[in-house]
Amino acid sequence: MLAVTPLPVPALSDAEWGLLLLLLATAAAAITSRRGLSASAGVAATALGLCLALGDRGLLDRVLTLPRETVALLLLPPLLFPPAAELGRRGLARHRGLLLLLGVGGTLGSALLIGAAARLLLDVSWSGALLLGLLLAPPDPDRLGLRPKDRTELGPLALGEPLLGFALVAPLSLLLIEGSTLGWDWVDPEAALLGATGRLAGGGAIGLGLSLAARRLRPHPLSLAYGCALAGAIADCSPVAAVIAAGLGAGSGARRRADSTECATSAPPLLPLLCQAALLIGVALQVAPAELGDRGGAIVGLLLAAVAARALFVFGLGGLDPARGSAYPAGGFPLLTWGGVRGVIPLALLPTGEGAGLDDGGALLRTACFGVATLSLLLHSPLRTLLLRRIDPPGGGRVDEDSGG
Repeated sequence: MLAVTPLPVPALSDAEWGLLLLLLATAAAAITSRRGLSASAGVAATALGLCLALGDRGLLDRVLTLPRETVALLLLPPLLFPPAAELGRRGLARHRGLLLLLGVGGTLGSALLIGAAARLLLDVSWSGALLLGLLLAPPDPDRLGLRPKDRTELGPLALGEPLLGFALVAPLSLLLIEGSTLGWDWVDPEAALLGATGRLAGGGAIGLGLSLAARRLRPHPLSLAYGCALAGAIADCSPVAAVIAAGLGAGSGARRRADSTECATSAPPLLPLLCQAALLIGVALQVAPAELGDRGGAIVGLLLAAVAARALFVFGLGGLDPARGSAYPAGGFPLLTWGGVRGVIPLALLPTGEGAGLDDGGALLRTACFGVATLSLLLHSPLRTLLLRRIDPPGGGRVDEDSGG
């Protein structure tokens, strides 16, 4: 058990605390990135320190108990829109077979394996275990720091698979929360699955339609991203699918302009980092340090289960692609395996409020998800650098600084 004496907490308003903690995380990210580490590692270290120092003080309660849909609507667009725009519809279409295998089949298979591990390692119901498996199954979009010519082939896999995965996870996690909270006797599985499919398809249609309609107007990328998310929420569709589809449409449009050498639809680099910091810090202040210490072994086990499940499906399903042997650079698939276990996007989809089927409103899931995300962020940058040096000998790999998301 991890015993921590909380630090004295000055009397600040919620808004002042929020601004102070975001500034602290941003400063830590800047310092670590200058020393050759991922900026995300600085954010993760800050969030972990805040959890250990202040996590049981109940700070920012009014801010941190926002509904999960509101949190996702505010913080996910800057994290999901830029990688979707970088991929574009052309990149998705070119690798659609393998992306569907990894993004759909790999996500569902990994969710089952991670959920089984969560059931064994945590005192959680099958509904809660499967929900945690769904949240941890898809990786965060990451270009892996490969050389530009290698990104041409591996980039669509590193970007497309997690985007499809999170679009699938968003409605399925809502279905699990509804069933475990209300009771499965009140849920019609066929109607629920059809509803989840409809939310997913409706969100995608809204995002793609608005991105195509706005092409002549050329709005700011974030305006388009937030507009599509809001439209999806109002229409009772999936805002996550709407944002991803809007990014895919906007990215394809940017590539057709002759005067554009790169996709001009990315969010400012600082904004994804701030969203990442807000998610990590928000959950850190709700996690009790003692609970985090008690569940340390389970958190490590869940991270290893996620790596193992991802390796199984990346190598297994990736081997079904006939172009793999000639198109993908040697050593790329091990990078995809580790590169996927990082990031904070699952934290935005964690349930809030009381739910009997989710172990007192998901407090245990929140602790486990925060621990896995923080640990993977801390380990991702140094281990990815080591992998690049060992398995990308032709020309040498170049590691990009990670700005979050």
